[in-house]
Amino acid sequence: MLYTGHTISIYSSHITARLLYVLDFCFKSKGVDYNLVQTHEAVKTISINYSHTELDAKVSILPQGILFETEIYPSKEITYEEGKLLIDGVYDPLGLIFYLLTRYESYFSEDLDQHGRLKAENNVLVKFKLNERPVVDEIVKVLWEEIGLNYQPVEAGFKMVPSFDIDVAWAYKQRSFIR
Repeated sequence: MLYTGHTISIYSSHITARLLYVLDFCFKSKGVDYNLVQTHEAVKTISINYSHTELDAKVSILPQGILFETEIYPSKEITYEEGKLLIDGVYDPLGLIFYLLTRYESYFSEDLDQHGRLKAENNVLVKFKLNERPVVDEIVKVLWEEIGLNYQPVEAGFKMVPSFDIDVAWAYKQRSFIR
């Protein structure tokens, strides 16, 4: 663990599996424990306020709502303004992380490739020419810096591991007999 013994407090009016998934990705998987609370009076210092309630917190994020839903709705509109991705016109970094990690747009896209997958040109990151950047990690890094955590040890742990995709079993699938 990078931050042994360090726990941040996060307030949210709703606790859902989606919110826990994103917080685990942003903090727990990177060595930071978090305490997610629905009663802000019990916490001395709140690192992140993820609600529409005004609280004294290091970072306040107004939720767009995607993390409080249980269904998949195709009406989510992603736009890119002033260097930020917005969901339905709202900058919700935690909601964006969920949207991008789960490839949310692929669940309702009707324009698929021959294998039933989302076509690359329909991917939101490709549309805004952000597909060659680690967008989710950049969002997490900014969030860490805003609450006063040092992201450098996490960055130092990133490694590029080249691999080769050798699918011998499928080498001749969808190819002519002569080939």
